[in-house]
Amino acid sequence: MNKAEYTLLSYLIFNPNFYLLRASEITEDIFTTDESKRVLNAIKTLLEAGKNVNTITVSDTLNYPLAFDFVTSIIQHHVFSDIEDIVTHLVDTSKERLLGFILSDAMGKISSNGWQEATAFLSQKITELNEKSSQDFRPIKFDLDELIEKIESNRLSKVVNGIRTGITKFDNFSGGLQNGDLVILAGRTSMGKTSLSLTIARNSSVDFKVPTAIFSLEMSNQQITARAASMESSISSKKILNQKLEHYEVDELKASIGKVYNSKLFIANCSNKIQNILSSMIGYILKEGVRLFIVDYLQLVTLNQKGISREQEVGQIARIFKNFAKENNVCVIALSQLKRGENGVKEPSLSDLRDSGQIEEAADTVMFIHRPEYYNIETFEDGESSHGKAEMIIAKGRNIGIGRFRMLFIASLTKFADEPENNTTYNLIEPSNEFN
Repeated sequence: MNKAEYTLLSYLIFNPNFYLLRASEITEDIFTTDESKRVLNAIKTLLEAGKNVNTITVSDTLNYPLAFDFVTSIIQHHVFSDIEDIVTHLVDTSKERLLGFILSDAMGKISSNGWQEATAFLSQKITELNEKSSQDFRPIKFDLDELIEKIESNRLSKVVNGIRTGITKFDNFSGGLQNGDLVILAGRTSMGKTSLSLTIARNSSVDFKVPTAIFSLEMSNQQITARAASMESSISSKKILNQKLEHYEVDELKASIGKVYNSKLFIANCSNKIQNILSSMIGYILKEGVRLFIVDYLQLVTLNQKGISREQEVGQIARIFKNFAKENNVCVIALSQLKRGENGVKEPSLSDLRDSGQIEEAADTVMFIHRPEYYNIETFEDGESSHGKAEMIIAKGRNIGIGRFRMLFIASLTKFADEPENNTTYNLIEPSNEFN
């Protein structure tokens, strides 16, 4: 029995989201027995299917006599205080074990084929081992080469290098949504957070062929679908949801939804527990190649960790989403509520983020939606009419800077769109170290 292996497997059964964050390290190679490898694969299978991981489900997935007894014996090793050290130990030990196998094979080749072939074999295997380890110890020159190549390619092709949102001024401003980033989209009640997120989801998946998944913890699948259909057909989402359409409107609806119908836009069915959300996300990545996730909204996600305040819980959830985005090279947009402020009228700021200032720390980008028109304010501060318009305020941009711009808000269709070019306002402020 390898106590370290069993301790790690036990931890994964109780904390499956840990695997999602460390999947590149927690592989079959770090385990020494077939039984341990089978348990790991059972956990992976459950996560990929978006199912709960526990003693019973792991046992059922193993599906052999006495599997439950074996899993039960594993979870007895539940001292997790040094889990990071255990992972490091198992990874290092696996590398040492692999090196031992290589040296043993080389000695065998000396006996059978002579030292020259053995030396060539040993050189090749050591090179492969070093390349495998270079994921952890990667000279900066390789990253610089990749960076220069991307910059040159983008300069010549004049394209946005990230995930396009279809909001042109934001895409030009930011370079698109970047893999590895956590983006917080915040606003007060009725500002249009959900509408903007759906607009982005529709544009990224339909117009730019980026597989996108929406985790709506507040609205039903039917409500989300009705809004998506409204965006495509220009028929009110309320009419679609109430199913009160004229014959010609039904025909129009059918004719207009083809693009979104055939897109890789997914509406996820999932509980609000963070571990279930992460499990579902990893399944979408593996099965559908999803690169953009939208969570509506952050304050509805639960961690179920005892002994911490709600503020700490929300902060931890934000950090988990950030780590997930980074580890899996995807972008996560998490919607967030704001404090009411001065009757909700005041332009939002970072101090208005509800429940936790830690949200700001975890996020790469924080953007606010503000519609003065909702409060019967007829103009923006510069005197331009606010009718049918919204302002996006980039309050934190770790890699893009801060700034603001305006866009159209089509209330009847609950969607956002670009302003006409002759009505453009755009203010770019250079990136600051303020939020690093």
